[in-house]
Amino acid sequence: MGSPAKRRNTFGLIAPVGTGTVTDRPQFEWQTLAGADAYAVTVFDEQSNVVARSPILAQTKWNPPDPLPRGRTYVWQVTANRGRESITAPFAPAPPARFHVIDEHSADVLQRIETEHPQSHLLVGFLNMDFGIRDAAIKHLQQVPASDAHADVAQRSLKRLQALNPPGRTR
Repeated sequence: MGSPAKRRNTFGLIAPVGTGTVTDRPQFEWQTLAGADAYAVTVFDEQSNVVARSPILAQTKWNPPDPLPRGRTYVWQVTANRGRESITAPFAPAPPARFHVIDEHSADVLQRIETEHPQSHLLVGFLNMDFGIRDAAIKHLQQVPASDAHADVAQRSLKRLQALNPPGRTR
């Protein structure tokens, strides 16, 4: 929507947005900005302190080299450079791009269950939902076969998750 000129001056953040993560070194992904020649990612804690900053990047993905503290919520943004122009996303009135790194115990439980029961997509999907890891919950619930005795529960849960507009999603 909006004018073509306005669309050329915007780009969206893809992940992680409005979800939890198991990893304490999540991969940040964003859309390409037309004409951009470099990007930089900044991650902030709940008090707006910078906790991670990428080097100048040519690609639209980045993983922090150091782990983020677990059990905390973060906000991140990307600044794109296009010539002398800098464009930051998200920008007002869009909400901040938030995500949560789950605590160590929850991450251990989830990883153990996924290792011991790799085909139990319903169980793993519900655990991801419980831990606030929306994207992974959707992925697992989509893999519950129609022949599963609880496929209807998985489908209802999946529809509810997909209907949610995750806070901070800027695509």
